[in-house]
Order: sequence, then structure tokens, then C-alpha cells
Amino acid sequence: MADYFIDGTQVAIADPGVTTLSVERGGGRIKVFEINSGFILASPADQLLEIALRRFATADGTGTAARVPNPLDLADAACQATGFEDHTIEPTTFVTNTEGWKIAQHMRATYRWVAAPGKDIVVPDTTANGVALVAFGPGAPVHTGSLYFSE
Repeated sequence: MADYFIDGTQVAIADPGVTTLSVERGGGRIKVFEINSGFILASPADQLLEIALRRFATADGTGTAARVPNPLDLADAACQATGFEDHTIEPTTFVTNTEGWKIAQHMRATYRWVAAPGKDIVVPDTTANGVALVAFGPGAPVHTGSLYFSE
């Protein structure tokens, strides 16, 4: 399996949550092994926002920009998975009760999660399955996130 990086931003978040970044599998399983999350705001407030990595089982919605996952080793083949950022239409079917990761993040903080060895978040090798980094909360901060994954 080769390792890839993808990042994106969401212009404004709101309840019940807006997808910042999504990755839909291309030709095999995806294994997420690192997640980074932060906010861009001139005057951040002292508040918590929820960030989650949610699985979806059909189309990954519509983003304002396609994101191409970059290989961490330039000798690896191009990634078969596809990605979008700044969603205007959410992924069609989030799988109920299968969030792979969720935190309450302070708006002034950057957060990094790295999987313990062998404990990656796995997306099955099924057509149109993937993961979405979703931000929930009031206000209009810009959420930025990145995913590192194997394919």
C-alpha cells in the first residue's frame, strides 16, 4: 500500500455540520492513519467545535474544488481515490453510528491525531465508500484539515 496526503478548507461551518474534506476510495481500501484539524479566523472565540471523521456509503457530495491526493513517496503511483473540499452538497449517505473519530476542538488550537500501529480507520473496498472530515458548530470560522491515508 502506498501513502498519500490530501488537505482542504471549509469556508464557513454551521450546525448540523459541513464537510471540509472528503476522500472516496478508488480501487481498494483506504486506511486513514493521521488527521490534522485547525481553524483560520482573525479573532477566534473561546469556544469548542466538534470535528468528526464520518464514513459515507454512496456519493461524496459536491465540493467547490477537487483535491488530488499526493503520494508521500514520489516513486509511488498516482492515487486512485478522489477528494473534494469546501462542500456545498454533503455526501449522500453518512453511515449511521460509524464515525471513526470525533473530538471537541478549541477554536484557537490545532489538533493532530495519529493512529496507533495497526489501528487505522479503514474504509471498505466497496464502490462509492469514503470518509469525510466534518466540522460542527456555531459561528463562521474557516476549518482546515488534512488526511494521511494508505491505499
